[in-house]
Amino acid sequence: MHLFVVGPPGIGKSTVAPLLAGMLGASVVETDRAIARRARKTTARRSARRIASECVSSV
Repeated sequence: MHLFVVGPPGIGKSTVAPLLAGMLGASVVETDRAIARRARKTTARRSARRIASECVSSV
């Protein structure tokens, strides 16, 4: 079974997901962390680079 918890930042997805997983006997994968681990970068670093490149390309 796969269950996706989605929504805007700050509404408690990371708080609710482990609670649901515990009730359902499942595990939690936080996609931001999984992507950062694979890329060896943080989400903030990726976002900063994207914003910087957008600023440079718009000049």
